Amino acid sequence: MALAVLVALTTLAAAAFFTVFLAAFLATFFTATFLTDAFLAAAGRLRAAAFFAVFFTAFLAAGFLATGRLVAAFFAVVFLAAFLAAGFLAAFLAVAIVRLSSSSVGSGCPVKAWRNASTSRSLFVACLKLFT
Repeated sequence: MALAVLVALTTLAAAAFFTVFLAAFLATFFTATFLTDAFLAAAGRLRAAAFFAVFFTAFLAAGFLATGRLVAAFFAVVFLAAFLAAGFLAAFLAVAIVRLSSSSVGSGCPVKAWRNASTSRSLFVACLKLFT
């Protein structure tokens, strides 16, 4: 009988030990699993947030660079056209002043020259013939 009691107590102690061990193992396992899952989810969210931050920063930077290049090209074309127009206007006025001054007899005034110019040598008539 003492042996039976000893076996029963040993079995009961072993069962209690394994129950506590299993409970501790499962608690540790599920806690570790939950914490790992929570950590990986947080890391995933952090990684996604970092990716989107970098992506949007690069996207906006590319947009600003493209816009800056377009604006620079636009201003370059506009200023080039303005300088060409100013050059053509200066050349046209120089030719007009020279032609009108030389067509006036004894007068260096372009206004008098314009009034006194003959129709065959008039710059205005020449321009009209050129543009029509």
